[in-house]
Amino acid sequence: MNLIEFGALDHIILTCKRATACPETLRHAAFGLANLALYSCFEGKKKIIQRKVPDWLFFLASQKDDVTRYYACLAICACASVKELEPAVTKSDALKLVEPFLNAHETPVFAIEHSKYAQGRPKEWLERLLPMLKSCRREARGLAAFHLTLEATIKKDQNKLDVFQEIGAIQALKEVASSPDETAAKFASEALTVIGEEVPYKLAQQVPGWTCADVQYWVKKIGFEDYSSRFAAEMVDGDLLLQLTENDLRIDLHMVSGIHRKRFLRELQTLKVAADYSSVDESNLDNFLMGLSPELSVYTYQMLTNGVNRSLLPSLTDEMMQNACGITNPIHRLKLTQAFENAKHPDDVEVAMLSKQIDVFISYRRSTGNQLASLIKVLLQLRGYRVFIDVDKLYAGKFDSSLLKNIQAAKHFILVLTPNSLDRLLNDDNCEDWVHKELKCAFEHQKNIIPIFDTAFEFPTKEDQIPMDIRMITKYNGVKWVHDYQDACMAKVVRFISGELNRSTPTQKEMPTISRKTTSQKWQTNIRTGASSRSINNQRMEPPTPTFTPTGSQERGSVRRKIQSSVSTVSDRVS
Repeated sequence: MNLIEFGALDHIILTCKRATACPETLRHAAFGLANLALYSCFEGKKKIIQRKVPDWLFFLASQKDDVTRYYACLAICACASVKELEPAVTKSDALKLVEPFLNAHETPVFAIEHSKYAQGRPKEWLERLLPMLKSCRREARGLAAFHLTLEATIKKDQNKLDVFQEIGAIQALKEVASSPDETAAKFASEALTVIGEEVPYKLAQQVPGWTCADVQYWVKKIGFEDYSSRFAAEMVDGDLLLQLTENDLRIDLHMVSGIHRKRFLRELQTLKVAADYSSVDESNLDNFLMGLSPELSVYTYQMLTNGVNRSLLPSLTDEMMQNACGITNPIHRLKLTQAFENAKHPDDVEVAMLSKQIDVFISYRRSTGNQLASLIKVLLQLRGYRVFIDVDKLYAGKFDSSLLKNIQAAKHFILVLTPNSLDRLLNDDNCEDWVHKELKCAFEHQKNIIPIFDTAFEFPTKEDQIPMDIRMITKYNGVKWVHDYQDACMAKVVRFISGELNRSTPTQKEMPTISRKTTSQKWQTNIRTGASSRSINNQRMEPPTPTFTPTGSQERGSVRRKIQSSVSTVSDRVS
């Protein structure tokens, strides 16, 4: 807390902002934020949230350096483990980067590759992971289990495995290992195996497929061991468990105490929301209900068992929702009814819902643009914009058609153009490339398209190689991104978003002029601050667009040119 009051947190944030292109500095920033998050009291963590640190943690967790990503994820989860702070952390989207990191790494390999872990962590440091291990957030549980697995591997070689018993981690690991959470359970089971403890019974996340034995184990796990024999006698499996009512508990399962029934139903509702229904939910009904409101997900299974799918939702009457779908809460029925008041199809409803959550959609090429795209997202969010970026693309590189709904919902579409980012869509007449798909969707729905050009980006030599349905992008104004002038760059982006600057014609605002001698020469910039510096009809004009002429493969692979320019606007392309 004292470090935060003395300005350490502000210094780290400022360093992140100034050193966006310096991997070593960003790594140390991640170290610092992780330690502050782990060792801070509740008030200290509140200050971390107030300083918008989760937004910067998103940027750090998007870096190529594994150590930077790991410590950023650690800081994210330490903050998210505090229930009061969880909504603010969730809003930053930083938590979405944790599981992709965990799924891409194996603990023994990670320990060997990074010498920082060679001696392991001290007892007092490991104790601070326990709140994460017991957190209600699966990302926090997963990361804590990952680190304890890593530590168990190291401590085994040092004959120091007793430390896990001393800090009380064994029982917590067993709780996680037996949970339906796939990622966290996997690492917790590995940790227990290395420590030499018995790995508990594992429950699958596909609750509809649970056996009677699975149900009995779950009943005992949530503290209702006295009733497990009744569940066994009635042969309650996963299917029946998800359909239990209070009357069933009272009459058939002999749960006489009303308080016991309320506690059990509370646990059952939590299970219903967390369950995976994909094996029986072909229309993705659960995802739709979850998008409307997470509490509506508790009705998913009863709706599915009664033949309701997404396409039938607009036709449901209040009586059907109450009797067939089991939606006894009138407020929940009202939410579902209101969702379809101005739309007849679930997809339209979904887009309408998303439009309330998204201002800007960012499209980028994973291989070269993920760091710049992540930085732009952070800087926009710090200015109050609601930004969508497909974080799965940071690691998976696969296209999800549901992304198109996010584009339809957003008012503005930012296209991050980095070196070779258009190569895969050249001659892509079948629209198979995902950047092509996203940009085409933005054109079709008339979004405010704002290209952001990396200083090393160049358009293809032959313009006709760019598919016709998106070729107009070569004529659009945009912002040339220079890291040393990111505030000015963002100011320019905000002006495009607010409509002050026209997207397809030169604008009349005072900005630095840009000239480019040849395709192989450096950019030259002359900053003119006085009116006397301009002599073209006494008008304030934007500089013309530099000609983006592709170079050969050798030049594309060369070291990035040093940039000696200020922020600039990229106007109409010179043909």
